[in-house]
Amino acid sequence: IGGSLAKAYKAAEHKVLAFDTNEKMCDFAILSGAVDTSLCTKNIADCDLIFIAIYPKAAISWLKDHAALINAKTVVI
Repeated sequence: IGGSLAKAYKAAEHKVLAFDTNEKMCDFAILSGAVDTSLCTKNIADCDLIFIAIYPKAAISWLKDHAALINAKTVVI
């Protein structure tokens, strides 16, 4: 789901950032043109939309860990 959404937003000419626990997956996504760059603590506040495409418990954990870095106007799905 995450890869398909990334490709769709990229095709619509949006800047797409991605994160995966497997760094090689992010590297592949960048090389294949599906995303622009990796999501990190330095650029997470710039996001207008964050789509979390992982198992529910992991999504809750990720969101708790990163909530302080996310802009208040960012939509999180």
